[in-house]
Amino acid sequence: MSTPHFLELAASLSLQIAIVIGVCAWLVRQTDRSDSGHHLWGTCHVMILAVTAAALLLPHLRLIPHAIVTDRIPLSLVSAPESRLGQLVWGVWATGSLLYAVAMIVAAFGVRRLIATSKPLSRRVGHDLGEITLLVSAQVTSPFCWQLQQPFIVLPKDAETFPDDELRAIIHHELSHLRSSHAVYLFLQRTVEMLYWFHPLVWWGSRQADLHREYHCDREANRSAAETASYLRSLLHLAEITTEMQHRLPAGLGFRGSRSNLQLRVKRLMSDRRNQVTDDGVRTASVGMIAVMAALATCVWLPIDVSASSRSVWSPWPSWSAHALYEFGIPARDYEIDGYAQRPQEVREAVAVPATNTNDGPFPNTRAGEVR
Repeated sequence: MSTPHFLELAASLSLQIAIVIGVCAWLVRQTDRSDSGHHLWGTCHVMILAVTAAALLLPHLRLIPHAIVTDRIPLSLVSAPESRLGQLVWGVWATGSLLYAVAMIVAAFGVRRLIATSKPLSRRVGHDLGEITLLVSAQVTSPFCWQLQQPFIVLPKDAETFPDDELRAIIHHELSHLRSSHAVYLFLQRTVEMLYWFHPLVWWGSRQADLHREYHCDREANRSAAETASYLRSLLHLAEITTEMQHRLPAGLGFRGSRSNLQLRVKRLMSDRRNQVTDDGVRTASVGMIAVMAALATCVWLPIDVSASSRSVWSPWPSWSAHALYEFGIPARDYEIDGYAQRPQEVREAVAVPATNTNDGPFPNTRAGEVR
């Protein structure tokens, strides 16, 4: 992949995922009463990764012709600056993604160490936990759940003194996270954040996804007025717990969240939401619409790469996927059609590659083994 191609890839993908996030946000607002927001944001992150994979592995349709740029801008004028800008963007993106990945790995090891030093909950609870292990730790001020190989729920040590109904409300909330596959949703979200750490809409979408996961679990943990009262009291008790060090757990699913998120969750709990229903038809239609819009978004490519051909509606296959097809005997065009035949004089001036004699045959500019 050339640096101008990477520049076009980064700019176009940024626009494509903005479209996907915008569509998802609109659908979440339209289907607010169906309690499907956490599923839709999970689908959004899946579609962002799918759009990224399609851009890296498949040819794409050029709805915006490159002739708009290539026929108006001299190649010799922009090719060198575009290459340098592409190198700069590649270096900044790679550095940011690497640092984010390192931070997530360090956080994951930190959570594992915290779990290893935690102790089993000494009290019995009325929930069917299955393979889930309940732990308490003096190092945390808020409950969280974690699932890598084995699921865990970690509670603050002071939670052992909570009344039974409040403790059950907290555990029920965390169980809802695990049973709703939110650990998988969070992994997908973190992957998107690692790839698009520079995109402000990605971070906004992550905050919305976090909030809607909490909305869902709040709803699952509170099916009656008595349960809601116990749950709100547990939030109040957790807010009163303070330690010298606040632990942020970006690799786990937290319980309390930020103060603003808590206010939104309490407001939602106290509002008249009892007429919410789980509508599988609405959720399926919304998921399908996000997938369709993600497929359409893959056709939105900005004509930034001035060396791209304006004679082909489809871009070439990326070299890595084209080589994989070659291994199975499937031909795939991995070059620009007439990429250097359209403007030969400009290319010669920009590239300035002298002709070399590679053999002693009758054609001095013919490569070894080539027949003319």
